[in-house]
Amino acid sequence: NMFTCPVENVLVFQDLVEEGYILAERREQLDFSHCKLVLSTLAKFHGCSMMIHRENPTLVEALGEEIIYRDDRPLGQQLKSVIDLVFTIPRELLSKMDGCERYAEILSARTGIWESLLEKFQFKPNRLNVLNHGDFWINNMMFKYDSSGNVTEIKLIDYAATRYSSPATDIIYFLWSSANEDVREHRLEELCDIYLENLNSILEHLGCERRMSKTELTNELRFFSDWALSLICQFLPIVLTDPRDAINVEDFSLKDIEEGSFKQLEKMYKENKLFLAALPTVLRQ
Repeated sequence: NMFTCPVENVLVFQDLVEEGYILAERREQLDFSHCKLVLSTLAKFHGCSMMIHRENPTLVEALGEEIIYRDDRPLGQQLKSVIDLVFTIPRELLSKMDGCERYAEILSARTGIWESLLEKFQFKPNRLNVLNHGDFWINNMMFKYDSSGNVTEIKLIDYAATRYSSPATDIIYFLWSSANEDVREHRLEELCDIYLENLNSILEHLGCERRMSKTELTNELRFFSDWALSLICQFLPIVLTDPRDAINVEDFSLKDIEEGSFKQLEKMYKENKLFLAALPTVLRQ
């Protein structure tokens, strides 16, 4: 059947729910079978972006322009204003937990985080760069399951924060926000191998000569360690908070930041039982 529409400029989206896709429960995070599917799919997305960049670098670099870790953007200014606080609150919480003093000291020793992130997210042409999803966490992917409850398919959604940078940024974002404790504790190396196998396979299939070695990926993950620490302190509380207690971003304004009013933010940390239980573990990992 053919359908017509009088509106010339329109986007029509597929209803993934009608196709059987659902969101996973973010507070439970994802087990290994989900994570394996996620990183396999991510690797193919990254590899395809490298092929497109070879043909049209201007397009990919324009789509991947950094919009967050920049001093000259409103979003960057807002994040810069709260980044010290999102390290201070976890540090204070850890200092009061038995056996967690050394983790509090680790956070105390990390100064200049914002400046570090500005530097790390600057475009570096000599490394392997891909178009990253940029907001790669559990709420921006939908899954499909078979009749036995096994995950079989995935769709990535919401590409509003794409960045042209190291693939490590998407990998770190996902693992430290959305993989469950067992995966982080026992399966990280295996997942990195799965990512590399799929990335290099798609690059070979597409005729790209470039490959990524395990050493190269490991070095990139280490290079972005401040990014991982920032995610743990800044984003993990959001992932693990009860939906009834979630911050309404529209109510959290720059005026609140300027006046030092962070009651909502502090509540999200201090009354978040899942986050309080997870914090020492993720810092150890």
